Amino acid sequence: MNRALTNTALAIAVSVSSSAYAQNLSTTTLDPILVTPNRFLLSADETLASTSLITKQDIARQKPRDTLQALNKLPGVQVVRNGAIGQSANLYLRGTEADHTLILIDGMRVSAATNGAAALQHVPVDQIQRIEVVRGPRASLYGADAIGGVIQVFTRESAPHASFGLGSRGSHRGSVGFGVDQEDWMLTGSAASVRADGYDTYDNDQPDEDGYKEDSVALRGKWQPADGTSLGLSVLRSYGEVEFDDGVVDGVDGVTDFVNQSVSASAQYDVSKTSDLSFKVGQAVDERETKSSNPAFDKTTRNHFSAKFLSRAVVGVSVIGVDYYNDQVDVETSIAETQRYNIGVFAQHQIVVGNWDSQLSLRYDDNEAYGAETTGSAAIGRSISENSRFFVSHGTAFKAPTFNDLYDPDLNLFGVTYSSNPDLNPETSRSTEAGLTWHQEGAEAAISAFYTDIDNLIANEVNNGVSRPENINEARIRGVELTGSFDFGGVRLSGVATLQDPEDLSDGSTLPKRAERTVTISAETTLNQWMVAMDLRYVGETGGGAFSAVPSYNVVGVSAERSLGEGWSGRVDIENAFDREYETTPDYPAPGRSVFFSIEWRPGR
Repeated sequence: MNRALTNTALAIAVSVSSSAYAQNLSTTTLDPILVTPNRFLLSADETLASTSLITKQDIARQKPRDTLQALNKLPGVQVVRNGAIGQSANLYLRGTEADHTLILIDGMRVSAATNGAAALQHVPVDQIQRIEVVRGPRASLYGADAIGGVIQVFTRESAPHASFGLGSRGSHRGSVGFGVDQEDWMLTGSAASVRADGYDTYDNDQPDEDGYKEDSVALRGKWQPADGTSLGLSVLRSYGEVEFDDGVVDGVDGVTDFVNQSVSASAQYDVSKTSDLSFKVGQAVDERETKSSNPAFDKTTRNHFSAKFLSRAVVGVSVIGVDYYNDQVDVETSIAETQRYNIGVFAQHQIVVGNWDSQLSLRYDDNEAYGAETTGSAAIGRSISENSRFFVSHGTAFKAPTFNDLYDPDLNLFGVTYSSNPDLNPETSRSTEAGLTWHQEGAEAAISAFYTDIDNLIANEVNNGVSRPENINEARIRGVELTGSFDFGGVRLSGVATLQDPEDLSDGSTLPKRAERTVTISAETTLNQWMVAMDLRYVGETGGGAFSAVPSYNVVGVSAERSLGEGWSGRVDIENAFDREYETTPDYPAPGRSVFFSIEWRPGR
């Protein structure tokens, strides 16, 4: 298949709204358009990477309870929770650490600089337009923290809608939104609320309900003051509280209040028919205050600026850009440093010659805390036939040490002094991948094999009663991802499997909390005007010993939805339908069978 990458790029104006190209991969589009893998618009085939897309239609069809539940069905993804929705959670991508995946919201980094964690459990799924996932290193385009990959959330471009639902354990949720779309401007907004009485999420001698509440608001705007010029605005704010067992004082619940916010403004100018210049400026806030026998306060404020120039030629596309961000932290205790900046410059060039594509990218980062890092990647792909394609890629990446690693004050606990280490170096990685995709009308399949070496992993080392982080560990992760879907007798069947060996090279053990096998099988069909779906999720035994390992488990979910006319629909979801008892973290039982009823109004549906 002799494709021209530039034809795709020229055909799609960057100012097109996301709703125009974020189509439903599973039902309508075999080759969706993505922006995250290369920082400019390309079809999934042309990215030369392993990617997944969760669209607005997917979210409407699946009705996930939160963002992590939506992501958990994707290849390479494993979610580990401390109990129910809203409780602290980690996402592991391709067996890498939880903080080895870069999380973006509308192009903004949103992780806490103190511990490196991104609070995906508090990203409101009702405010999401689509989610793009890139598996494999992307540091040569994004800088630090993209060892396992990049997950980018795009906030919702809302149309008028309303929904309400209630279910097990006192859970209820609702959302409402508006949208105005004129010839040269657009403004949309939405608000959502989630409440749950919860259940006892920690298996100890303090039986009680650990509840959760979250409220969120979102606003998006676009204005085209002249041909070739567009301006954009994006606002997302979520806030609430999550209860947990104190663990020290019996009969007392701890409470963590949280605020997560992302605000950005963007501008794009078409320099010519084949080139454009874009800018983005914004601020992200991650704030947590814990009220318990061990109180804590933690706030990260990240100011961001980026500029990018894109040029399309006859046989390829080039992009160059600069990113700047400044992290400021505010914590309860005094620390040696409270801010640091990072500036990065990057370039990528993609060439198409006949059936062959190739990519080269390079990035240089200079960080005030730990110095300079240079990363790069290369990829090559070929169309084997009109319906099949393969690619091979290699890339380097790094993970920045956190403020806690570098500057935390000494803490004496049970005779051991816990100290920080200002001389830490970044964790570094090298990854190689080969992938093959195939599709035809009504069916598609893909396989990817990956190999990652990670050096300078930060781990605590104890010497003479002092525990401090050092660059001492190494890991090797080998794996295969398989995906497929097809239509059979009016039923849409799909499956995802990840087989991996995430190995700690110091002792040959499986990395903590990582499973070597995960499988998801889903089926959808229509029965007597009801859209019925079922999915089975299997997760193998995890590594890490008594404090991290849990047995394998499988869980089944079922849903049914029906149109009620005039834009109204009704739905019932049953999660953990067979009431399995399982844990993803030791001593934190997952919820039993849960039933949720909901109604939704969307005009023109």
